[in-house]
Amino acid sequence: MEEVVRVVGIGVSLHGLSLCKYNSMSRLVPLADKNSSVFMGVAAYLIFGSWLNYNRYSARGWDLVPHSDTIRDLPYLFRDWIRRVVETVQGGGSRGGYSAV
Repeated sequence: MEEVVRVVGIGVSLHGLSLCKYNSMSRLVPLADKNSSVFMGVAAYLIFGSWLNYNRYSARGWDLVPHSDTIRDLPYLFRDWIRRVVETVQGGGSRGGYSAV
């Protein structure tokens, strides 16, 4: 038989946000594991940041998202990081990337 759970609030701790319920001993226990707490934290950050950008700067579109420039650059940053790792593993010579003048 499935247990019916009633959500009674959102618990806030140093580790993030989590949905909570009361157990049989009337103690507040988290409903979710760490993965969903990370998701809740990221979602709260994006929602609050978007709200703040909308109200403070009248931002629209991509400008609503907090740190949108960094988020848009992530694929390129990752590609550059992979290239750097590959070059380091392959070994690029002893000149450190400089050429003779």
